[in-house]
Amino acid sequence: MARTTVSELDDISRWRRAARLAGRQLGWHVRTGASLDSVWVASEDWQAPPGSDRAAAIQVGALILGPGWAHSVLTFRRAHESARRPDGSVSGSNGH
Repeated sequence: MARTTVSELDDISRWRRAARLAGRQLGWHVRTGASLDSVWVASEDWQAPPGSDRAAAIQVGALILGPGWAHSVLTFRRAHESARRPDGSVSGSNGH
């Protein structure tokens, strides 16, 4: 997805038409949209950049749980993973 703020544009409709035209010329199926403060173009033909799933998960988590949640979860994961033995079991675990 590509997004820009409405304040950077002089004509939202022209931006959306240009995005759709550029997509057609490149052979992509694109969708455009607008909200009060931004406009966007998206295509399922575009490849997601590496790490985008993780970035999306962090953004959703921050919306639901607040901005500090990711640090807490990552700190817990690192501590848990460092307790893992080479055979995959966790130290202090009773095998369950």
